[in-house]
Amino acid sequence: MNRDYLEELRTHLLSYHEAEQGLISTSPKSIALEMENYEDSYIWLRLPIPDEHPERVLNMIHSGVEELPNTCLAGILVAILKNRVPKDVNLTGMSIDNRQNHLRFCISGSISLEDLRTLCEQYPSNPDLGDGM
Repeated sequence: MNRDYLEELRTHLLSYHEAEQGLISTSPKSIALEMENYEDSYIWLRLPIPDEHPERVLNMIHSGVEELPNTCLAGILVAILKNRVPKDVNLTGMSIDNRQNHLRFCISGSISLEDLRTLCEQYPSNPDLGDGM
């Protein structure tokens, strides 16, 4: 029997979205879970970061890749996204799962069809949108 990986991914994406919307309704800034062996951990960070101060992202990046790899990666990704993602793309959150020396992450967000149309119209005339994508 063949698995439909694309349909599985879509189903999980919808589940992730529903779970994240439920989490957001509780108004968290971030949530971190450390497993018992401290090698497995999980962090979810709300985007944009509520009450963010300019030094916060830099502190996250310099938190130490050995001690706080999730925080370090989150800081790097937030710094990149801040400068690259068009304002019409509404970032929602970022999940980072650290297991067995590998970090897997998911950046979630949304955009309206109308805002997407506007971005598509601006794309050829705005060189900043195409840079690095």
